[in-house]
Amino acid sequence: MLPRALRLRSGGEIREVVKSGQRFSSPLFTLHYLPSETSQFAVITGRVLGNSVVRNRIKRRLLNALRPKLSTELKIKGVFRMRQAAFTASPEEWSDFLDQALKRVSS
Repeated sequence: MLPRALRLRSGGEIREVVKSGQRFSSPLFTLHYLPSETSQFAVITGRVLGNSVVRNRIKRRLLNALRPKLSTELKIKGVFRMRQAAFTASPEEWSDFLDQALKRVSS
């Protein structure tokens, strides 16, 4: 789990990022993002991905891949919307797609 300061907590903030933010799509997730003064993230996993065990496993995999990359000076509010392929992805695939997304966002 991300530290409280790095989480988008309210539904209003998440809706704002999804509706008015830019997007980066990969086979594993879609990242909606807006520039911000601090980094904050949320993860959305719909019921179509599976039961709560599966959805929480996908969230943990994303957060484990994201945690080492948070030391960079990202200044965004980001919402990750997970896709079905996220369940079968290897840690290397997670890392590669996250690197691509964060490069795109930071430029």
